Amino acid sequence: MKLMKFALVAVAVLALFEGTEQYCSREKRKSCGEPEASIVQLPAPRGYQFVQPRFVELKQCTGLYCDHPAKKCSPKEDHIKKVRFEVNAYNVSQIGTCVLVEVEEHEKCECECAKPDCPQRKKLNSKTCECVCSHSDEKECNHRRAKRIPVMWHPSDCLCVCDIHVECSTGFKMDETTCKCV
Repeated sequence: MKLMKFALVAVAVLALFEGTEQYCSREKRKSCGEPEASIVQLPAPRGYQFVQPRFVELKQCTGLYCDHPAKKCSPKEDHIKKVRFEVNAYNVSQIGTCVLVEVEEHEKCECECAKPDCPQRKKLNSKTCECVCSHSDEKECNHRRAKRIPVMWHPSDCLCVCDIHVECSTGFKMDETTCKCV
């Protein structure tokens, strides 16, 4: 009897998680490239609470798989089509008006970095999706250091700064290029 109860519980658990392996398995996930049919909510125009129909099926890039955790599947810029729908829009008093609403349909998708904005002096490495310093700036700093100019590279700020802090006499100021009072 206990064995039969265990078997029933096992079958119930398997039924509950049926399909999970398909979603989690890389081979089964839809990769970014071609958009998939998706249910999209139509926007209510300004001054209206909702529209009827509320949802339509359009090709979208949402929910597709990218092979890097910092990337997301987005529509290619030149492959976005504007689609118009004639809908009934309703205001607070439930009076319907026939209006046009516009939504995007995607024709091609691509994986891109989810956070493309980098702070000043850094640029985005599109392969790793990390903000990095310019190698030429670091190389220039190392070149100055080789010339015995007391500078140090700060990778967090992407700056080459003087490694000495000298108070200059009145009328003089520190030249950040030569690290001397001028």
